[in-house]
Amino acid sequence: MANINFSQTESSRFLMNIHRANLSTFKASEIKNYIITNNVDILILRLPSSSIATHSNLHNMGFDIIHADSLVYYKSNLESTEINLLKNKLHFVQIDHSNSANLNQIIPIIFKNYQNHYFSNPFLNKEKIIEGYIEWAKKYSGIEKGKISWLIYSEDEIAGFATCSFNEQAKECEGVLYGVMPNFSGKGIYSDIIRFTQKYFKEQGYTKMLVSTQLQNIAVQKVWSREGFIIDNSYETYHINAFLNYTIHPTKTSNFIITDEIIEDFAKFSGDRNKLHFDKEFAQKAGFKDRISHGMITQSYLSKIFGIDYPGVGTLYLSNKNIFLAPVYLNKEYKISLTTYFKSESGLHYILAKVSDKEGQLCLLSYNYMLKR
Repeated sequence: MANINFSQTESSRFLMNIHRANLSTFKASEIKNYIITNNVDILILRLPSSSIATHSNLHNMGFDIIHADSLVYYKSNLESTEINLLKNKLHFVQIDHSNSANLNQIIPIIFKNYQNHYFSNPFLNKEKIIEGYIEWAKKYSGIEKGKISWLIYSEDEIAGFATCSFNEQAKECEGVLYGVMPNFSGKGIYSDIIRFTQKYFKEQGYTKMLVSTQLQNIAVQKVWSREGFIIDNSYETYHINAFLNYTIHPTKTSNFIITDEIIEDFAKFSGDRNKLHFDKEFAQKAGFKDRISHGMITQSYLSKIFGIDYPGVGTLYLSNKNIFLAPVYLNKEYKISLTTYFKSESGLHYILAKVSDKEGQLCLLSYNYMLKR
């Protein structure tokens, strides 16, 4: 899909294969194919809140999906907005290579308790999220075109910072990331930062300014409303956790073949004598090349591996989720690949089993949650 892209920055930060997309509309089947084709670990997807009635279709893909946040955008018409005077005596110093290191000290303090969409995903390293804020802010340090940032001083002490982006042709700008040090909180400095950036861009002929935040961040939205911003749009952020590439342990592989005898034994035990498993002509009329195996036979092979080999004897099955992608035929060899994308100190194991044929055709993604004390 043309509108989904690999995120080098986030992939490097979290050591996963992370992709991003901002879509106005979507087809779950197309997103699913993209995730599988590109071995995506996490897809960070933003969709308009106006289409929220369709978002449940994402679950048709079969992957675990986290609703990570709701993002609200406010806008200010700089031409008509009367900008208020600053309350505090502040000094705004543009950030460049000479002073950007200050962000390393102040951002972890400012955002210590702030929760964004990354924090909603339990598989992302929380320390790396804070590093991401620093990295994000530094990108606005006068290095890249269309980006600018300031350190805000109260006398000789840093009270906060501001980062903005701007489009000279469209005459539109955005307050991307603002922050105030905790010891300066409650003094109206955040309002002053808003006013300064509004005034800065208005004086240069910019006509529209945007700001955004998570829906739960009520305090800043109150400030924006007082400073002439009105709500403009909102988006829902989803993390689609596929983990098709990431593993914390070496991949474990094995092979298996489902024979006629196995099919018969399973049918005797389960009572499932669906003609798809026993009648070649019936199976072909249904669109298959030949008779197909019961889906749960493959899962039974996995149960044997989990209980005997890895994690091993004593393993308890907690739950599992299967995504069947292609049929498993009789008397053909198939490969099982096991990757572990989470393991806790208490013995929880989250293991993905991929089943594929000799040609590499993926037949099954089986997500298994187990406890091995």
